[in-house]
Amino acid sequence: MPAAGLSRSRTLPRCLSPEPLPQRLTGPGNAGHSPTGPDAPALAATDAADVRTAARPRPGGVQRTFEAMTSPSTRPIPQPGAAGAGALKPWLLRQLPLGWLLQLNCPLCRRSLSPAQAGEGLCEPCRQRLALPPQGLQGAVPLPWWSSGAYADQLRRTLLSLRRQPRLDALRPLSQPLRAMLSGLPGQPWLVPIPSWKLRANPLPELLVASLCQGGNAKRAALLERTRPVLGQHHLRRQLRLSNQADSFRCLRPPLPGEARLHPLLIVDDILTTGATACSAAACLEAAGWRVMGVLCLGRTPLPAGRDLRSTNRSARAALPGRDSSVGRAGD
Repeated sequence: MPAAGLSRSRTLPRCLSPEPLPQRLTGPGNAGHSPTGPDAPALAATDAADVRTAARPRPGGVQRTFEAMTSPSTRPIPQPGAAGAGALKPWLLRQLPLGWLLQLNCPLCRRSLSPAQAGEGLCEPCRQRLALPPQGLQGAVPLPWWSSGAYADQLRRTLLSLRRQPRLDALRPLSQPLRAMLSGLPGQPWLVPIPSWKLRANPLPELLVASLCQGGNAKRAALLERTRPVLGQHHLRRQLRLSNQADSFRCLRPPLPGEARLHPLLIVDDILTTGATACSAAACLEAAGWRVMGVLCLGRTPLPAGRDLRSTNRSARAALPGRDSSVGRAGD
């Protein structure tokens, strides 16, 4: 390769330097790389032309792409309230499948709901498996109570699943019977969820309160706290449960003047079995001056055949400290 060509090839990469062109070609730092010989002026002019050509923007090149990305768009953007903003929404809606806009799914099994089932929130197979009475269940022992259904079979499995993975959308259709009962009560009742002493608390009482307070006249009232840990009651008999829950709650404040009359309390729990927890909570609230109407729950444990809660619970309620034996005995 000729010396001039070698000198030219070694000079071209330095054309990207911010120094002016005469310094790049003739400066002291480029003495070993400047073109020499009789063709030096011609080579220098050729180098300058190459530099100008390299710096010139090319159609479709990087510089044009960068300018297109950074320059403000000439396309009008619809603003809120502008004439073009109203036409954007129907256009987007037309691109979505119609089923996405109109179709609802069952929160338990994800089956499609018909328009008639959409108001109830559950598909017919789930409703049949849960066996939820339209008006729920109610009773007066050991204190007035209202339940969505019997705590057995599919309802039991559903509540255990929701305890592990709580979901408000799945709990809302289960609380429909309780919501209908609350709508018929006068005034504004306050819902008191049963607190837990565990670090990983049972989420269903608070979730049920949140579901019942949506769109209704009820209000949440955090009036209870635990005073001590208690044993798990799955395998405890009735008397042991009553002893286990005795004096396990503390009322956070007494009612203000007239508050107990205007806002009766409803204790909220997920399951009602013997009523030991509800009776202990009711005794604590009534000792502080509140008026307890009863307890709301999602599941009521069915009574074993041939057994009655009245005779045992009547004496057991009287044995609770601070509990009046006449309270909660309506209908006995």
